[in-house]
Amino acid sequence: MDGILLIHELIHSLSSNKAKRILMKLDMKNDFDHIHWHFHLRIMEKFRFESDWIQWIATLIGHSSFSVLINGNDQGFFKSTRGLRQGYPLSPYLFIIITKVLRHGMSHLQTTSHIKVLQANPNYPPITHSQFVDDTLLASYPSL
Repeated sequence: MDGILLIHELIHSLSSNKAKRILMKLDMKNDFDHIHWHFHLRIMEKFRFESDWIQWIATLIGHSSFSVLINGNDQGFFKSTRGLRQGYPLSPYLFIIITKVLRHGMSHLQTTSHIKVLQANPNYPPITHSQFVDDTLLASYPSL
């Protein structure tokens, strides 16, 4: 609840301030359909996962095949190169890895002064982003 209250305070304080700012809400519920497996595996390498673990994950997600019925006729199987099946036990963990990449990216933009963080008031921490389940809010002053 702290994150939600902090964002509420930020939006409330900025609504009375005339300074230009950027607030962008991302709904990432369909991201599993668009993230390529190769990206997941490269990120796990960057986060220094053990190679055996990465190979195990690659085997699990890479052996999915799908079949389509058209007018009741089986059209054969095809393999996918991205996305995860709904209800897949690894999905929440792989999603956390992707959101961590986003968090690292926002922190990097802040430290390199590409974005200026927003702050509701001096008593609250500065905010570049907030994540809750599959919703992400990006917050910044526009760079000059």
